[in-house]
Amino acid sequence: DTGYDLWVQGIRVTDDNKNDVLDDGGSVKYTPATATALAKLTLTNANFEAQYVPVASHGVVAAGVYHMEDLMLELVGESTITGTNASHDSFGIIGSENGRFDLTVTGEGRLTMTAGEVGRHRSCGLEVDVLTMESGTLIASGGKGPTSYGVFAKSGIKVTGGTLQAYGGQATDGSYGIAHSNHDDDVHTISGGTVVAQGYTLAFDFEPDIYNYSPGKAKVMVNTAATHENAQQWSGLFEI
Repeated sequence: DTGYDLWVQGIRVTDDNKNDVLDDGGSVKYTPATATALAKLTLTNANFEAQYVPVASHGVVAAGVYHMEDLMLELVGESTITGTNASHDSFGIIGSENGRFDLTVTGEGRLTMTAGEVGRHRSCGLEVDVLTMESGTLIASGGKGPTSYGVFAKSGIKVTGGTLQAYGGQATDGSYGIAHSNHDDDVHTISGGTVVAQGYTLAFDFEPDIYNYSPGKAKVMVNTAATHENAQQWSGLFEI
């Protein structure tokens, strides 16, 4: 039985279960990569919890989805990933750190995912190398812990459509809506869609470089307060 480098709710995806990973009628379906198309994970009104999985760079962590290859995430209907509390790290979705593992979000549905509370290290809604938003709605929230991230995209985000909402949770060492670590290539590109970022420390971990921004096409909501109710559309300037 061929096992793929993808785990959902702690279950490894194989040829036998790829069309109904959770054995619930098909809420989670996997389509393997081809020479011309990325591997695709389709969530259709899927609701599941994070489970412990062995992530090479982190040890054993709690994660709803763990993938070790570039992946397209297709959203259909309303789906949720509920985080699990952990002693070290907790994630909604995580891509392996042993290389570039990107996530592209498509479809017209919505995915809401949260990370659990952690005693050490980080609580992170989504961690990948590059996050590309093409369509759909992705809401990622970090939980309580030493550090908390809504989205940790190591080499940045690229938003051409859809809605991305990222919320950092309560944290003692830092809480960020959207953060990344590749400071040699620190580019967040927003050319369409809507982005909302909120953190107890900062919405972004440092002043982002955002190219191809057009206030009439893309919408970036910013607020210096601790809540997003009074956020206003960013004008393209770093001082509002």
